[in-house]
Parts: sequence; C-alpha cells; structure tokens
Amino acid sequence: MGNESSKTSIEDLFVSPKDASFYNYVLVLVRPKGVSRFADPLWVAYSQFLRSEKFKLTEDLLIETLSLVFNLSEHKANREYHPFPFGKSLSEGKRVTVALLKKNGQETLAQVIEENFPEEATYGLEASAPLSDFLQELTNRYFQARLDFNKTPGRLLYKMPHFEVFEVLKDDTYGLYGFNMYFSNGSHANYERTGERTTGINVLTDYPINYNVGLIDDLKREWKVGTQRAYEVGISGRYNDWGEWMPLVYPGDNHQMFLTESERIAGDDHQVAGILFYIMCTGHRIIEFAVKTPIELPNKYFSLGSRMHMYKCEPLDQTSHSARDFHIYDGHYELDDLDPKTIRNAIASINVGLNRMAFSYDSSVDWCIKYSIYKEGGHSKPTPTNEQLDVLNSMLVDFPDTEDAIVLDICIDWFHRGELARRKNVFLAFLSYYIALESVATAIADGDADLGLGYVKETKAERKTRVVSEIQKLHDELYNSDPQKFIERAYFEQVVGLKAKTRKVMELVFGTDHAYVKTLFEKVDGKESIYDLRGELAHGGITLLDSSHQKRIRERLPELAEIVREFVRKIIVKPGQELPRWTGGSTFSVFPSDPRDMMISSDMRMYERLDWKIKPEWFD
Repeated sequence: MGNESSKTSIEDLFVSPKDASFYNYVLVLVRPKGVSRFADPLWVAYSQFLRSEKFKLTEDLLIETLSLVFNLSEHKANREYHPFPFGKSLSEGKRVTVALLKKNGQETLAQVIEENFPEEATYGLEASAPLSDFLQELTNRYFQARLDFNKTPGRLLYKMPHFEVFEVLKDDTYGLYGFNMYFSNGSHANYERTGERTTGINVLTDYPINYNVGLIDDLKREWKVGTQRAYEVGISGRYNDWGEWMPLVYPGDNHQMFLTESERIAGDDHQVAGILFYIMCTGHRIIEFAVKTPIELPNKYFSLGSRMHMYKCEPLDQTSHSARDFHIYDGHYELDDLDPKTIRNAIASINVGLNRMAFSYDSSVDWCIKYSIYKEGGHSKPTPTNEQLDVLNSMLVDFPDTEDAIVLDICIDWFHRGELARRKNVFLAFLSYYIALESVATAIADGDADLGLGYVKETKAERKTRVVSEIQKLHDELYNSDPQKFIERAYFEQVVGLKAKTRKVMELVFGTDHAYVKTLFEKVDGKESIYDLRGELAHGGITLLDSSHQKRIRERLPELAEIVREFVRKIIVKPGQELPRWTGGSTFSVFPSDPRDMMISSDMRMYERLDWKIKPEWFD
C-alpha cells in the first residue's frame, strides 16, 4: 500500500465529525487507562523519530498504537473512548483493530496493519520499512494533534451536561497533556499523561470513563470550578454556534439569583445588566451581537481588532428581493473584566468598529446585542374600540384646515421619527422630539404660521433691548468661569434666538409658569433643562461613547415626548372644547420562537423551533 494513501488515511483519523464530542476527542488523545511511572511508548517512538533513529519495536508500543487507532476510528463513528478495547495480547489487538477498521470503512488502514504488524514483538526488533513509515506518520500526527491545543490561548474550560466543568490541560512541550473534571460540590478529578509518567485521581477507567465525584448529597445544580462559579473563571467559547441566536437555557435554579445580581451590579443600566445575566447563565465572558448590513465582506470569519470577532452567516433561504439586499453577521466581543465600566467600553468599541466599517464602504450597519433583561416597547399593539375611533376622527375633523396644518403635520412627522428611533437610538429620538417643537415655534415666530396663538412679533428695537439684556445676564453668570460656554450660549440662544422663540411660543400655549415650560428651559430640582441637553447633544458635548450620556438622554425622553403630545393637542383644541384621548388599550404578543421574547428557560425541548439561525426580523 502506497505511503501517500496510508498518510491520507492517518490524517483522516484525526478529523472529527461535525457532531462529534469534543470531550471524547480529548479522552482519545490523553488515553486515560491507569497510572504509571513508565515512559509512554508513543512518546518514546516519537522521540526516536525526532532524533532520526530507527524504531525499536516493543509489545507495549504496538498495543498502544493499535489502541489509539481503535479509539480514533470509534471517535469518527461517534462512539465513546474505550480504555481497554482488547486484552494485552498483540495478536488479539491486531485482529480486533483490523475488524473494526473494516467495519468503519477504513480499508486502507486495515490493510496496512494486517500486512505489516507482527503477531508478537521481540524487544529491540527493528521495524520494517512500511511499519516504520506508518509509526512515524501516526506518532507525528498524534503529537501534532495534541500540540494543536496550544493554538487556543488561555485557560480552556467547558461546561458539561450534569453541572461538571471540563478543563483541558496544555503546555508548550506536549500541547494537550491531561484534563480536570470539576464537580459542583467542590471536588474534582484529574488525569495527566506526559512523556515520562501518567498520574490521576478520581478517574475510573471503566467503559465509558467515569469519576468519583465525592459526596453526592453536596452536588448542586450549578457549574463551579472549585469554590468559584463558572462565570467568575470564564468558560471557553461562546453560547451560540456561529450564525445562531438561541434562547438562554439554564437547567439549574440559580437564574433568579443571577438576574438579581446582574441588576445590582449594573445599577440602572439595563444593557449592562443583560450582558452580565448572559455571562452568569452561560459562563462565557463575551458580548454576543448580531449585525445586518448591505456590505458583503469577502471572508467568512474575520476580526475587527483583537477582541471583536465576526462570522458571515449563510444567505437567507427567502424568496423576498429585500432579503438579498443585506447580509447578516454574527459576532462576539471578548471581555477581560466584568465591571460595568469595562462592559460599557466594550459596547462603545463594538459601535465604533461597526460605524467605521459602514463609513469605509459608504453604507449602513444595523446591529444589536443579543440578550437583554429589558425590552422597551415589546410587541405592543394598540387595539382601539369602535367608541375610541373618535380619537382619530378628532385629528381629522378638528385639525386646522388652513395652511397652518402643514406646520403641525411637520411637527407630527418629526414626533413620529422620534418614536421610530426611540428603541434603537435615544439621541436621534431626543433630537427628533425637540425639532418637532422647534419647527412649530420657528414657523410662528417668523410669521409663517399663526395657529390662533396671537403671537406678536417683536420690533427690531424690542428685540435688540431684550438680546442685550439677556447677553449681559449670561456674561455675569458664565464669563469668568467658562468664557467659551458664554460665547456659545450667547450666540445660539440670543443672536440666533431659537431658545427665545421656542420659549415664547411654549408660554403662549401652556402659560408662563407651567411645569412644561420650566422643564424645557430651566433647571428644576437639580435636573438640567431639556434645552441644555439639546444644546450639548447638538454641539457634540454628549456622545455614544459614554453610556452615562445615553442614560441622561434616555431618562428625559418620556418627559419630552409627553410635552410634544400635549403641545399638539393644545394647539388643536378650540375654546371650551375637550379633545377625546386615547386610553392606551393594547395587547402584547410573546413568541416562543423569538429568542428576544424568552429571557430564560430550563430546557430547550419546550421550544418548537429547531432552526435558530439569526432572522432579519430580530433586529426590529
């Protein structure tokens, strides 16, 4: 049998099927089967190969070789590692291994072993050329497979089904050299195989491999590594396979504790709390996110920086033309620490990276963090009754029918833009709400609309007197402490005059001392005015890079939206008239097939959906 054919067959042994157990593959490579102070025969043979020495055949070497081939073949067939697949007889090992290889369709390897392995080995006997080539290729590929584990940096920890945590041990010499299995009662098992010896505790080399777990009554329904919870140490990998977005599943009873703890640490930052909740439930110290964009990058896997990793999802199986106009990417961002500041910085970094990607290719990017403990708006569906149709009728009948209606419709249009932006970008929502007010005030102040308010435009002399007086007040208040701010406010508030125009119109609508007017333009109970927030936002003093800025804007959105609604109603209402109001009756839909609607469950079997590929509607 040709060397190339044999080499290919050996290489194929180390290729795991897609659904094969990673845990079982580690067992096959570590080969737990008891403890020993004797050198590993495969390591001895590999060392001879590295020194360009001829292989010295021993029965231990040939039996260990057959055992390794046997278990690699069984692993490819998704069967469990067997520490003792045959007795200590070389002839039996040869017969059993050849039969298994033929059964599993690996005829080339079966023929190589059948033709070249002796029935018994005499110590010191040199291997034939074909057998020497086979041993050289197998041991070289075997130890390379173990060294491949060094390609993944850091500590390698993996959750197991029954609340165990499996740790892969690796070093620079051997790569993979052993494993730990941690149990939720604080005990653990260990097995290590180096070139010179094998050691182990609490590993039972049965078929399949089993463990002495210690006191069974002390086992808990949570993943732990010693005294630490899994998320405090960090579990390797990610919760979802690339391209998927599954609901969170935690089979234990700690999720309520995790929810309370994540909210306590995050304070009132719901976004950070959602990320912490994901980490506590899964153990993965990352932020998972999804991206929808028209940009089609050439590579399936790529990274933006050293921590942000992305995957181009398979094209959607949809006939809609719109589905072909964008691509979906799955991503995650690695976290070093779990403090809120680090998480906020990571969110900002994701946003910066994706903004730069959009800017680079003159396109747009829509993205979202996958898991949240708070969903603003939900799937609310207003459900007016027949009696409540008068709310809409009043907007059609009582609405001004003069050219002034255009000004009000522009206001409502800006308000609606704020509603659309509210869930995804609070900054855009805030500015849209404020522009809704400002557009009406400017139109009235400039004489483009009246709306029955009786607005009297200032004369030039009156305006000059007022502007000089207000600038003097600002000078006395700000110039010594912050001359730049004085100049900015004097110009935008008095020279341009948008604030003065807007305030005067608001006072005409609500009254000079109304709470809405004070909220808009004055500092009340230690809270800055909405106008001051608008100024900071419009002139770059507030940015997405600082989550505290987002919090300041988000907290004031409900107030501003309420003021705009009442402003429009006040303008529409006629003297002595009371407009009908929408009482807010709504229904809410919860879809178990939508991972955003199901915060957490204890078992995936409760879901009917089998395909959890990321869907475009999950970005809404």
